[in-house]
Amino acid sequence: MGRERSRWAAPGCCAVRLRRGRRKVSIDISHMTKIITSRMRPRFSSKGKSTCAYLARWGAMEGIAILLVICAMGQQTVADWQREAVREYPELGQKESGLNRLFVSEYSRLSNENAAFLSDPQWPMILVRECAEKLNKGKAGASGTARLASAQVPPATTGTEAGKTISYISDGPERVGYHVYYPKSFDPVRPPAILIMFSPQGKGEAILGNVKDACEAVGWIGVGCDEFKNKGNESELDMKWREILPHIEKTVPHDKGMMFLGGMSGGTLRAYTYIESTARPWKGVLAFGGWLGGKTRLDCPEGMVVARVNGENDRGAVSWEKADGAALEAAHCQVKTFHFPGGHEVAPPPVVLEAMQWLKAVTAREAALRTATGSGSGP
Repeated sequence: MGRERSRWAAPGCCAVRLRRGRRKVSIDISHMTKIITSRMRPRFSSKGKSTCAYLARWGAMEGIAILLVICAMGQQTVADWQREAVREYPELGQKESGLNRLFVSEYSRLSNENAAFLSDPQWPMILVRECAEKLNKGKAGASGTARLASAQVPPATTGTEAGKTISYISDGPERVGYHVYYPKSFDPVRPPAILIMFSPQGKGEAILGNVKDACEAVGWIGVGCDEFKNKGNESELDMKWREILPHIEKTVPHDKGMMFLGGMSGGTLRAYTYIESTARPWKGVLAFGGWLGGKTRLDCPEGMVVARVNGENDRGAVSWEKADGAALEAAHCQVKTFHFPGGHEVAPPPVVLEAMQWLKAVTAREAALRTATGSGSGP
């Protein structure tokens, strides 16, 4: 490495300091990056030498430093994602613009309600995309200026959807399908609660069918999401979720203060996971044969209601009832467990209805209590 070995980082530069015997070796990462990109990459492409063979020529200590630099080059910080967000959405960098105001407002809310969301270095990009979706903004065009989204906007609901199941596809790059049941009592002017369900097989229409009758009885909108199956690529599924949720919100009129998630087995765990990672005023969970994945506490809106519906012979779900119950109560959730004769399966329709009626009754009771007392807490 020659002269670069003894080069000390300039003030403010990022450096790696290693000890070689009694000597300290400091590597200026920005300087090393230039060396690596100028010397190593051409050799790899032109002569086909392996990384290990090339690093061997540099020596053990220098090789370690290079590997650290390569790792650092592949990592992006919050500041990097902030710059990327402004690059894709220039309006974000304009003070007092609609996107800027919404972004700042959402950031302030998330800081108080869902700190876990902000632990992901990518949060600036994720948040600005959600904000832009709300404002019906698209990505910046080739000219570098923000423009209105060119994706197809779903037709406005008129109430003729009542009593029907309608399928949709999100209008982003992920193109995720989902199915919506509108109860016969559906009124787009005064929309009802919404229940979004996940299946372990990623079959949205099937899981929707399990709750459709109960949705009709309680007057809720039911949604079944495709593609979200167990053992899928979770990074890809997270992107699909960040696309499909805003699409559901703008497509399906619903009570924005009455949003529920649910699922069967791994779909239940997914519901809990998305409640933690997605800042919304979630009211509750309908959990069929599911668990919390070993969590000792759920980061969720305080006072959320959870209906657990487990077969008496579902050893896995039943064995976790006590631990999960304690974790949910630690998060100040209201929990009720419904058992039925059976195993690891969705409950029979009467039990599903009983569980959903309980969810509706508890949230209605708490809403009435808040109105009477003027309190803003609880579900």
